[in-house]
Amino acid sequence: VLQTTLNINGTVTKKGGSWDIHFANLSTPTLTGDAKSTNADIQATSFTFSATVAKPLDSIVYTFDVVNGGSIDAVLDSITLSGATEAKTHNITYTLTYADDKPIAKGDTLKSEQTRSLKLTVSYDDVDSLSESDIELDLGAVLIYVQAEETNSGGGDLDSDLETYAVGQEV
Repeated sequence: VLQTTLNINGTVTKKGGSWDIHFANLSTPTLTGDAKSTNADIQATSFTFSATVAKPLDSIVYTFDVVNGGSIDAVLDSITLSGATEAKTHNITYTLTYADDKPIAKGDTLKSEQTRSLKLTVSYDDVDSLSESDIELDLGAVLIYVQAEETNSGGGDLDSDLETYAVGQEV
């Protein structure tokens, strides 16, 4: 009876990695007209601000970074703006974009060690009527980043890191 025994043996090295998506580098806000920024603070996972726009065409622009300081690529799984619809009913426009004015969208990637500048803008629309009293609006945004599915902590092309072996070939 003919017989062949085929063996497979190997070792695996699990590479270390890190996950570090955070905010950084809040710039001095750009104010137009009588707009005021009374408080702006950035922490690793939060950015808070208080601003006042007093008359039509006033605006305030905050520029800051989202940073991937880790070794794993990330993808934006969701982005939610809260308060923007209500703000619009009071002639306030609230937007969050990349600093180059490109829209932020689900599926945007943030590669390992990459930094993207964001721009948050609050502006009083050009209207013919003013509010009779002060209106305080609660505005917010939530960005959720998840691990990109095709991440390679080695930093190279995924396919170039793969080797193919035939059964029985010396490795």
